[in-house]
Amino acid sequence: MDVDALLTCSLTSPKVRSMIQRLDWRVAGTNIDLVECRGCAMIQCRSYAPTSKLVTFELLKDENGNKLPKLRINETVFDLSMFDEGAKLIKSWSEDMLRKWFSENTLYIFAHLFGPVNDVSFAMHVKQMADIPTMNNMKHCFILDENAHGRDITKFCQRFVGRTLILHPVIQGSIDSDTRMMRVPYLYVRNAEWLTGSHLMRYTGKSAFLHNASIYTKDIIKFVTKWLNGTDRRLKSVVIRIKAGMPVDLQEILRNLDGVKTWDPKERERYYFYRDEWKMSFFTSDLSLLDCSDGFDIVRESDNMLCTIRMSNSVFCFYVWHNRFPTDNLDEGLFDAAQIFGAFDVKPWDPLQRDKVYTGSPDLLVLYPEGEHLLDCADGFDMVREDGLLCTLKIWNSTCFCFYVWHQRFKDE
Repeated sequence: MDVDALLTCSLTSPKVRSMIQRLDWRVAGTNIDLVECRGCAMIQCRSYAPTSKLVTFELLKDENGNKLPKLRINETVFDLSMFDEGAKLIKSWSEDMLRKWFSENTLYIFAHLFGPVNDVSFAMHVKQMADIPTMNNMKHCFILDENAHGRDITKFCQRFVGRTLILHPVIQGSIDSDTRMMRVPYLYVRNAEWLTGSHLMRYTGKSAFLHNASIYTKDIIKFVTKWLNGTDRRLKSVVIRIKAGMPVDLQEILRNLDGVKTWDPKERERYYFYRDEWKMSFFTSDLSLLDCSDGFDIVRESDNMLCTIRMSNSVFCFYVWHNRFPTDNLDEGLFDAAQIFGAFDVKPWDPLQRDKVYTGSPDLLVLYPEGEHLLDCADGFDMVREDGLLCTLKIWNSTCFCFYVWHQRFKDE
């Protein structure tokens, strides 16, 4: 049975609901957009023959785009009162009320029937944290606001215990350098004008991508020196796009560091490599930033760990080589386009057959907000099944395989 059918059955009686709950369920791959009030998850049943079912859910909208108090789960529409007795008492719903209800209740609907919903990817406004019952299940978070105040971001970071934080807003006010943000394992800040050398010195995560930061030459010298003199084995990379007009001098940095050498191909690879596609996506506009042939290397004496420093177009890159030759054993993990496409009767994109950009998977951008390039299928190859359903195969950077099924070939159909 599909997930919406199981939910419908569970509402018929407590006995039926209990029968469903006793099965061995797992909820995985959950993405939820609290602004657009939509999301998706994979419901896995591990009792008997293991099965997995994709479930999508969203608040319905009227013809004017206004949200309605109705929740569509897959192809079934439920009135909110079917899950919440209190919803029956509300005669008129505002947009904010519906967002609040969605934030508070949607994941509970699935958790109540199928068990804990963990490792969730959220897209949200920062103040919506007040509507979330718990943030312990938040693994990745994308803050969508155009503008936000530093105190709200600080409060959010105090509660955030996840793995990845992506901040898009322009932040007004200040953020203290001891903010918990500087301990987030994977941090992306699109507008980091507030970020200074004091913040950088406190970063203890794994990888940070900081755009438009107010960093000076002396700040970078202190940061690199701290790593060289320390024992930090967590750090993988820090990439800083420096604010225009900030005086950062690479030669001054190198003069203040001992043991600087140019690239030796016997010591490490030319290109720094991220195994996670979402991190690679930050470099799509300038892949040359990963080319470390013109970088400068230093070996930390305490543990022989090697780092590379390079600057290009006001972007400072600090890479730590936990594996100096990461692609030596990666061939089996790379996608061979010729082999894959050659195994099928595929054709290049025909604009008369489908759109250029795939629009059937909006939740992809919840996880990969910088991943619009993955939806561009101009370089994809198409196949048509006997029933007329068209699919597109696309490979990006040899590391990411995309398979899209066009249930609707043209968005405006």
